[in-house]
Amino acid sequence: MKAGNAYVGLSAETPLSFLQECSCIADVPLIITSPQQKHLAEKIGRPVLVLDQDLLGTLGSPANIADFTSPAIPSDLAYLVFTSGSTGVPKAVMTEHRAYVTDALAQQQSALLDAASRVLHFASYNFDATNFDILSTLIAGGTICVPSEFDRINRLAGAINDLGANFLGVTATLAQTLDPDDVPLLKVVILCGEANSTELVHKWTRPGAGPRDVINGYGPSEASCAFSYNVYTRQSPRANNVGRALEGACWGWVVNPDNHSQLLPVGAKGELLIQGPTLSRGYLNEPEKTAKVFIESPAWLPAKTAPQLRRLYKTGDLVRQLPDQSYEVYGRIDTQVKLNGQRIELGEIEHKISQVLGDNFIIAVEALSLPLHEQEDSKVLVAFYASIIGSHQKDISMPHLIDRGESAAIDIQGAKTKLAGLLKAIAIPQAFIPLSFMPVTIQGKLDRRFLQALGKHLDRTTMAAFSGAVPSEGGDPIRTESERAVQTLFSQSLHLDSESIFRDSDFFALGGDSIKAIKMVSLARKLGFNFVVPAPFDEETVRQMCGHLTERHATLRTSFMAHRRTLYQVASKSFQPPIRTHLHLRSIAETTDSLMEDDLQCRVVDMTQPQTAFELLSHNDATRIERLIIRISAAQYDGHSVAILGREMNFFIDNFKHDNIKLRELKGSYAAYLHHARTMELEQGVEYWRSLLAGAEMPEITKRKSSSGNTPSNLDFVDGVLVSMIETRLLDLATTNSGAASTGSLAGSTRATIVKTAWALTLAELTGRDDVVFASTGWGRNNAVEFAQDVMGSCTSHIPTRAELKTCAGGSNRRLTYGELVEQLQAQHIASMRFENIGATAIVEKCTPWNRWTRFSSLLIFQGWTSRRRNEVAAMVKPTKSTLRLRSKSPRSWTLVTARMSYCMWSLSATKHG
Repeated sequence: MKAGNAYVGLSAETPLSFLQECSCIADVPLIITSPQQKHLAEKIGRPVLVLDQDLLGTLGSPANIADFTSPAIPSDLAYLVFTSGSTGVPKAVMTEHRAYVTDALAQQQSALLDAASRVLHFASYNFDATNFDILSTLIAGGTICVPSEFDRINRLAGAINDLGANFLGVTATLAQTLDPDDVPLLKVVILCGEANSTELVHKWTRPGAGPRDVINGYGPSEASCAFSYNVYTRQSPRANNVGRALEGACWGWVVNPDNHSQLLPVGAKGELLIQGPTLSRGYLNEPEKTAKVFIESPAWLPAKTAPQLRRLYKTGDLVRQLPDQSYEVYGRIDTQVKLNGQRIELGEIEHKISQVLGDNFIIAVEALSLPLHEQEDSKVLVAFYASIIGSHQKDISMPHLIDRGESAAIDIQGAKTKLAGLLKAIAIPQAFIPLSFMPVTIQGKLDRRFLQALGKHLDRTTMAAFSGAVPSEGGDPIRTESERAVQTLFSQSLHLDSESIFRDSDFFALGGDSIKAIKMVSLARKLGFNFVVPAPFDEETVRQMCGHLTERHATLRTSFMAHRRTLYQVASKSFQPPIRTHLHLRSIAETTDSLMEDDLQCRVVDMTQPQTAFELLSHNDATRIERLIIRISAAQYDGHSVAILGREMNFFIDNFKHDNIKLRELKGSYAAYLHHARTMELEQGVEYWRSLLAGAEMPEITKRKSSSGNTPSNLDFVDGVLVSMIETRLLDLATTNSGAASTGSLAGSTRATIVKTAWALTLAELTGRDDVVFASTGWGRNNAVEFAQDVMGSCTSHIPTRAELKTCAGGSNRRLTYGELVEQLQAQHIASMRFENIGATAIVEKCTPWNRWTRFSSLLIFQGWTSRRRNEVAAMVKPTKSTLRLRSKSPRSWTLVTARMSYCMWSLSATKHG
């Protein structure tokens, strides 16, 4: 590079045809290789220079480095990296010196890379991560630790320890094969190249995993490798959060995936566009492909943007930017997928399969999340093929779409053998599924959604039948104990039944790949060096956990009492929650659903008694508890409390084998926090709410029925619910007359404020008023108390929100623009955070002239969850609803309480917790 030349890295495990194709595209004039790879390099058909001891000995003493002047300039090409191409031809990304240097310097602070870093060089030379291992490390003054190829594949943990490496960058799949306890020297672990699961992040950041920083790294090759980093242990713990863009090096924009001319607001999902000096030139000799993803000067780009920064790269990744400027990644918007950290173009694989099978078949390849593995996020490549197309999905059930006739059969093992010479091993599908027809949409396009749905019906038997492996019957049976041990390793590594593995079974034909091979080696080493399976969770251990939690948190011991028209939450000092053990003969999921259903239908809900209960599920006896279910009332917790409960339960699960385990002492109680929150700055709070609500009236949304019993004409009953249809245009920012100034004011607003504004406009239209009041929810943990984040209990409150849609400023009497209204409500939200714990009843009684029994006519609850987050919570917490009336001393007074029961579940396994 210092001599003014560019390089391209090629890995020896890559098929020869791929090496030849890349060398031809790049017009490589010279291949530099080691003596071990000389024979392979010569087959590529380019001049070869072998870097051996004889050559190094002829160079003599090095020249004076201080006097050396490099002919390279910042705009020169530094290196090429090949990525998959949709037509089957790989694309060469061109990166200049100035782009990578800018990126490398910006990485150091975000990636915690410095002169003390000893970086293990693990990445393959085919991928841009190898530049981080080498170039970024040297620029930071660090040390590169290069393991042997044998150690890299067979004993990664041993290589890390032997070389004294304290810095490692690997994919999530590779990180899953490592035990954090086996690599105590590692101080920084970067998980990059593919999506990280919540379980993996917890594995590396859990208490006891070592004093290290775990980082999520994100960035495409087209942007010099790195765009952002999120230090899980210091910043956001969410698995899909990739952090903020590298400061001073690049910037991100989120646009409509179907129209990059439409910029999306903060919080909306869209395609990520990258801007900055880290962008590559584009693709070598591919001007059309370059122009397709490298766009110039979109209309929304600020007018003062420098000419050299008006170019942006369309990543094809679906992201969401958060208010703190970090990004969450939700996958690809095209047909590119990532397996084991490597970006794979499905079109390229389909093209190669067509070359092998011929033109008689229509080919489709999908990366499917099959219900075959322990890891939720594990994916496998599956190829579907058919001789005809069709669009009659409704006329045929998905399982019957698979063609099991002999006429559709192909030589799967032979096809895989041919593909091994054309594709990288990771790009070869595990199974080839014949279909009666290839499903297409009405527009005639391949129906990939239908294929994804079909994948959910593929079980182990079907996958094995179309994998080209040895049939499940008729194989050479296992004979010796050594063979049985290998059979067990195959079974555990590939998640297959032992009965389907024989003496002549091939590991890779059964679905194995390099990552699974590393895992198998790891399992074998543990098996050969006195590997001990941790003891299972017995009933007594789990009962102790439940007792610790109940004793620690008063809210788990509370009941609710009505006294003089006031509902009190009372904590018992000696409550012993019921802990019941159940044996499940059916699946654990069915037993769980049955337990919750029976509890709701048969148990009398009495809120004057504590509602906390624990249910333990075991398959055959109480010596192995598989699932713990905690039942609590929604009045006992909020969303933050669930996180606390989960964190502490995970701590007990992680440390259940140790004697006298103790959580850190709580600095304050739930009762102490509520007392502090409701009395601190009470006078200032009352004055604030009194000022905010001065002259306000509670809007009446629904009129009482007339004497004739008729419902008002503008309202309809739909399934027992009053519904009103109104016409209103809500926050149409594309056509609003608010102007640039108002639109700019929206930049600092949250989605919650946007929704509040929308409801204020709706309420104004519904009631015919320009001054409306409604209730919204407050988090309740904003007070400056050091133990606020550790409080287990329901801290949420209902507080007023007032929207004044007209202004008399400057002597005018005009209606606010949408942007001004958003700004008003955002400012109001920030100002009210200090006083949100006073409570709705106290605010009505002390701060307004309203009747003391006045209640809000509408309540807006905003839950800013993504669909994925909503599914995560739904998988752990299952809420249901029942109703209870508590009678007070007054015979005419009734208090209506909604008792929403929730069930929090933990799966307990013999080795890891779920």
